[in-house]
Amino acid sequence: MLLIRRIPCPTLLMGLTVAAPLTGFAELVYRPDAPLPIPSFTCSNAADPSPTAGALKNPGQVLNTNAVSISDRGNQQRWAYAFDPAAPGSHTIPQATAGATEEIPTSFTLPGNVVPAALSSLPALAWQHFSGREVFAYNGGTTTSPQLGTGQSLGSVGFYTANPNGGAASNQTRFLRYQFYLAPEADAASYQLTLSGVGADDQIAGYYINGVLSGTNPVLGAGATADLQWKTGLNTLTIALFDTIPSATRLVVGNASSSVCILQTLAVNVAVQDPVITTAQTETFSGIATAAAPGSSTPTPLPVGTQVGLTLTGPNGFSASQNTTVTGSAGEYSLIWPAGLEPGSYEVIAHLSDQPTVQSGVGSFTVEAVVVPPPPPPPPPPPPPPAPPVPPTPQAVPSLGEWGVIGLGTCLALLGGRRLRRRRV
Repeated sequence: MLLIRRIPCPTLLMGLTVAAPLTGFAELVYRPDAPLPIPSFTCSNAADPSPTAGALKNPGQVLNTNAVSISDRGNQQRWAYAFDPAAPGSHTIPQATAGATEEIPTSFTLPGNVVPAALSSLPALAWQHFSGREVFAYNGGTTTSPQLGTGQSLGSVGFYTANPNGGAASNQTRFLRYQFYLAPEADAASYQLTLSGVGADDQIAGYYINGVLSGTNPVLGAGATADLQWKTGLNTLTIALFDTIPSATRLVVGNASSSVCILQTLAVNVAVQDPVITTAQTETFSGIATAAAPGSSTPTPLPVGTQVGLTLTGPNGFSASQNTTVTGSAGEYSLIWPAGLEPGSYEVIAHLSDQPTVQSGVGSFTVEAVVVPPPPPPPPPPPPPPAPPVPPTPQAVPSLGEWGVIGLGTCLALLGGRRLRRRRV
């Protein structure tokens, strides 16, 4: 439970700016989320257990306005009403603790009973979940001494006093909503919800399928156009409630059923990008998640956000899982497995996370060890410097024989005579 004090300046709520009144310091209690989880619905002829874990084949188990007891307000807490976040007002109701009260936003009202064709044309609205204690004043109950055990309080959601001064404003339309998930095995185009035991104080002005007016018939879905059909995943049922006299404004839904529902076959496949990687590389898995009606050769993609799980097994008992989601409009998903896998053979199987029995075939790949080549041999040492040149061996002076001495002497004598002649001249 979130308490937000109203102060004379803008306050943020659910991403919207709430301009608080300038007077008063009462604490407003905001309940943007239900205390109960949003339910999932599937076909009534789905397998048991349902392909989608926890999906209900009978929506009437939770799609009603019934409290369990005075203290347990049951499915009333799954409903919410619209209020104007720019001017939330203040409405007094009893707390769960007897004798105490709390302030909640006043419901948004649209004058008259002519409702828009699409809720998107209304001002930006916020939604407050009912506590189940708003219809408290039948049979003379008061905020501090509530009558929560009356049939009106146990079987309906709304307001007996729509403002602290008492009496709901007349000739006004309010908007109440209920949300649910439609499981992917239920064909959204043909899925139909039928509300029964419906009552209003004072009138149902219209039913909306995901914000588009369907009409005043409580048989909802399987329309001729996509905007009048439910969709796989989150859906919102909105009911416009018109109050004609200034007393109570209440909605009663006794039950709901889904007799029209085509059960689809879900499928997911997986592809391995690289058949061989090394321990230092990543591996990429990808695939498509689809649904197909019986006899159909054209499957339809599962919506963006559908969860897909991948389980990887390998050597030495290795097993690990990771999750991803559908990110493409054709049902595509992908996942990159980090590097570091040990060498060996691996197998991967994809499955739909919410439908674990829907599995792909087996993909396989091999991880090889990174081969580190030996280092190159060192370069050869440089060649030694060249040896210094060897000095020449001295030649022995040849000895002169007897005739050599005579010839040498003769030669010297001739040279000496020539020099003497030059001097004389």
